Amino acid sequence: MELFVETIAAHREALEQLSSKSQVIEWAQEQDNLGITLVNQSYRVSADQRPELVSKAVAAHKAAISVLSSETHPLEWAKTQNNLGSSLQAKAGLEEAVDCSRSLDLAIKAHKAALSILDSGSSSDDRVRTLNNLATALLHLGSITHGQKGLELLNEAVRSFEALLDICTRETHPLVWAVVQENIAQTTEAIVERGNADYRRSGLQRVLELLDNAITIYAEVSDEHRLKECSEHRTLVTQKLDNA
Repeated sequence: MELFVETIAAHREALEQLSSKSQVIEWAQEQDNLGITLVNQSYRVSADQRPELVSKAVAAHKAAISVLSSETHPLEWAKTQNNLGSSLQAKAGLEEAVDCSRSLDLAIKAHKAALSILDSGSSSDDRVRTLNNLATALLHLGSITHGQKGLELLNEAVRSFEALLDICTRETHPLVWAVVQENIAQTTEAIVERGNADYRRSGLQRVLELLDNAITIYAEVSDEHRLKECSEHRTLVTQKLDNA
């Protein structure tokens, strides 16, 4: 906890020494890093302290973006947009109903803005992080949005997770590949729960296939925690399929 306090103080001290006009990149990076540190600190304080820290994080990222441009500083702008989206997701986790949906919608827009810059020629790590963040935001918003709009968001989340598999293959990033398989399974299951009865059996069978893919890798890399959780999830889905 003390480390985060010291780091936040260091970022703020650095910002006092920098100019947002003549030292644009350095000032923006300090604001962005301040935002990241504030969110990290928010996970280690009491519940009543979290909203203020997360709101300050969002403000810090927005301050950084205000001096950057997608034309003149494309990579820095894109990374900060992605970090803004992550802070907005953290903010949504503390909110209810309309406020939560609004923050998730803003997060999705921020992640998409980042991806408009982070094309196939960008760092794969940056694109992976941003795609995963986008897919996660879409999944969360889709899960709390009723009707056709909710289904559209969930299907878009599946497509975003699947785009990750073009970068993180089973051969090159086996554990990441497995986690994405599990995430697609979770999202597909959410779609199944809203779909018609004719789709239920085939949808649940697809969920089992995805979970089996993940379980195979977790066993290979001896990730006991993920293996246990995924296997338990598989048992629940099997019960649903038996009753379908």
